[in-house]
Amino acid sequence: MLDRLSRRQILIDRMSQINDLEQYTCSSCEGVCCTYLSNSMQITPIEALDIVEYLEKHNLLTTILIGKIEQSILDFRLDKEVQGLRRTYTCPFYNPGKEGCSLSRKVKPYGCLAFNPKIKNANNQSKCESDQLLLKDRESTEEENINKKLMESLKLSWNKLPIPVAIKEIIERDGMDTYH
Repeated sequence: MLDRLSRRQILIDRMSQINDLEQYTCSSCEGVCCTYLSNSMQITPIEALDIVEYLEKHNLLTTILIGKIEQSILDFRLDKEVQGLRRTYTCPFYNPGKEGCSLSRKVKPYGCLAFNPKIKNANNQSKCESDQLLLKDRESTEEENINKKLMESLKLSWNKLPIPVAIKEIIERDGMDTYH
């Protein structure tokens, strides 16, 4: 079975290639791609579970983080589904400024890893985009089956949700109700 790093390795390798070889970096950017200005990232159950397990393992699943997750859901009305509309929101793992995402590349959502700059020293006005072909290449039947089993065992009725909603659902369904 593929572990969380193996499922992300092709994306991490490409991100490193873009940063190291092509010298296209996000070092001059403040991360608007993680904010309501352009973020509408949705994740699968396995991605959400990877994040929750990482947070638990590193004692990062705190009441403060849970508050940020819940506040993001409220602020951007992510709990209100509008048919066919992907809402933008600021990710609860986003640290304003140059710090960027607080998640390790080992658990970062696939779509986040595939979203990279197309120029050197990218900034807030730069052309960045998601590598859809690379995302498609990394998909596997094994992972699809794992997602189906997770949906079944946790009684989930969704394939993809915005990051904060998916994380909250996994925490609630998995019975993880104690926070540090």
